[in-house]
Amino acid sequence: MYPFRFLLAILLLPAATLSLACRTTAPAPESPRAPVSVESEVFLPKGYPRLDRWGSQEGRDMDERPVLNALIIGIDKYKGDIPDIRLAVKDARDLADVLKAQEEQIFSEVGIRLLLDEDATARNIYLGASWLRQNTTSDDVAMIAFFGHGGTTPELDEHHIISHDTDLDEIWATGIPVSRLLESLAITGKKTLLILDSTDGDGVLAKYSPHPHGPMILTSASPDEYSVETANMSNGVFVSALLEGLNGAAATDGEGVITINQLADYVITRTPELLPEGYRGGQNPQFHKPLSSYDFPIAVAGE
Repeated sequence: MYPFRFLLAILLLPAATLSLACRTTAPAPESPRAPVSVESEVFLPKGYPRLDRWGSQEGRDMDERPVLNALIIGIDKYKGDIPDIRLAVKDARDLADVLKAQEEQIFSEVGIRLLLDEDATARNIYLGASWLRQNTTSDDVAMIAFFGHGGTTPELDEHHIISHDTDLDEIWATGIPVSRLLESLAITGKKTLLILDSTDGDGVLAKYSPHPHGPMILTSASPDEYSVETANMSNGVFVSALLEGLNGAAATDGEGVITINQLADYVITRTPELLPEGYRGGQNPQFHKPLSSYDFPIAVAGE
């Protein structure tokens, strides 16, 4: 039986209960996979060219195009009694590779801080958020993507992502409140996106979507749904749709340019189509776009 993401109630402090939201394995033929390397990788931009505005990319010199900076976190292996996951590390690595390929395409530079397994500690995640704030301006694009466990404490109304070293008995000292990630993105400007593949879409969107100036948020599932992995797919179902979209399937014009709105629309439609036959649950990603945000390019399809 594969490690999976599921919903588990765990007693924390006397005053709070954490609902741990996870990824589940749907029935499918077993397909052996090679082990995934988990060393930490950091790609830092060499410079930070700026734009006065974001208009058409056609005819622009490369040093006039914006920078994309992304903090990408994937955790398969957890300390303590937290259940492990099978594909979160590969999901994170594959997203990093696809985004990095957009360097010298849509973006002049693509800076990626990739934190995997034991490198995805609370301290390193906070340092990654600080790196994002310090190296991104309002002319650039900032992204945080998290693949792993998340949880909500209903009594205290706070959603957390679970780092590699989170102690569920000391969640306030060792967990990462989603509000902190949103604050890090909000500081950088309007072209910001938070991707959460930890289920519990209701725990995030219900609390943070009313903010008119916050980042865009794309979650892997709707309330009361699981984020699904199958044994015959090399990525989670949500990430499979996300990568398809970024690789060109989400483009709706003849130029192959993919905007955030187009990508979200594609992922929302495509994810349920990828669920295995016989799976009784649903998986419907959710997308929140604040009133103050606007659409912008995130990728261009390859030749």
